[in-house]
Amino acid sequence: MTKRSGRVVALFAAIAAVALLAIPAAASAKVACETIQGAGSSLQNIAQNEVWAPEWKTAASPECLAATEVKYRSSSSGKGKNQWGANAKKELLFETTKEKTLSGGKAEEQFPAFIGTDLAPTKTQMEEMGEAGKLLTGAKTANKIVSIPVVQSAIAVMISLPVKCEPATGTTTATVTGKHLQEEFESNKPQYLTLVAKVGAQAECNVAPKLQVRSANSGTTAGFKRFLGSIGTADLANPESATWKPLNETGEKSENTEWPAGATVNKCCEKGSELAETVFKNAGELGYADLADARKAGFTTEWKKTGPVGSEFWVIIAKVETQGESISPEVAGNKESNCTKTVYKGIPANVKAGEDWSAVRQENTEKALSAAYPICTLTYDLAWQHYEWPSLTGDPEIKYTQGEFNAVHEYLKWVTSTGQTLALLLEKHYGKLPAALITKDGECFTNAEKCFAL
Repeated sequence: MTKRSGRVVALFAAIAAVALLAIPAAASAKVACETIQGAGSSLQNIAQNEVWAPEWKTAASPECLAATEVKYRSSSSGKGKNQWGANAKKELLFETTKEKTLSGGKAEEQFPAFIGTDLAPTKTQMEEMGEAGKLLTGAKTANKIVSIPVVQSAIAVMISLPVKCEPATGTTTATVTGKHLQEEFESNKPQYLTLVAKVGAQAECNVAPKLQVRSANSGTTAGFKRFLGSIGTADLANPESATWKPLNETGEKSENTEWPAGATVNKCCEKGSELAETVFKNAGELGYADLADARKAGFTTEWKKTGPVGSEFWVIIAKVETQGESISPEVAGNKESNCTKTVYKGIPANVKAGEDWSAVRQENTEKALSAAYPICTLTYDLAWQHYEWPSLTGDPEIKYTQGEFNAVHEYLKWVTSTGQTLALLLEKHYGKLPAALITKDGECFTNAEKCFAL
């Protein structure tokens, strides 16, 4: 959606709206596509900008008449949903950014054609977004949101030891227990000596880490908080801990920036990539981020020495222990997120407009259901049911075009099919969707009325 100076983009005629949304189930002729923007989840940044968008364009955007570009702006899940009116924003929000170029940059008005989020919108958020996405000239019902699962990811626990605190002699890996991690985010009491298995006994290790967390609402935060709330309980979906239950009782609370009152956390960073970089560069810190962001920041699953000469320290992505078993977030040998065997609960029957996916969460965190890493999460792209409806309040000049809708539909269809098979997706430390979810996604695009209808 962009503003075209010098002309007004008229509201779509009824026949154009039908052509826009009634996509036939069978293969059809190629369609005209235009450049589109996505925004939101920082977890998706590498997948979108380094894997999917370049490959889709290189493959000449298979269902489009010509190669088409996708631009994705990483911020956070919460900020992305806010641009579509969630969390009481009540309107569609544009952002003006300045592109950094050698020529000095240019101002660009940004409004996404799809939103990335690691926690699908709740019913309340979908209602808010739907109201914001009404047609200016009188739609009587709210627009609907389609939550489309696009990839799996492991949330990594990143450790930076204090200066002169050394790994135990002869060890290459480290483990944190779920219980100690939970206690750290409740009270800051566990010290490196007790928090991290295979750390030496130096006096410098006898301190608690500085906890770095996100400063904006984040689906990665939601997945991490839900995991911490599940420790010592039988059911991840209904945490029993008096400390964590109020922090996880709704999706909005899980993804927000509230943490237990007994712990001191530093809300350092809006994006997961920034949080990973912060922990990597500073001794004595602990944080959480998507595995892809942790790896890009420089972390590995074995001890690594970093920092300036004379102030070096050791960093690592830790294994996480639950049920007495320590599991790495990364599959040995191929680097992908170790989520292949993850069991999810709360999965809706279909991917379709208005369906609430916010309750979906990992089931096997504290159960011996599989050998999956215990902090895995799904991430989603959001689409409108009616692309002819949204408009910036008071400015009918700004509308989605037919080409933008075509690009959204074809790109997301490709991401949830061919995009899952790309070796580079796994090399970048993501995990492809479970087969059952790929099937559900496919139903959305072969029966277009499930996702995009009048």
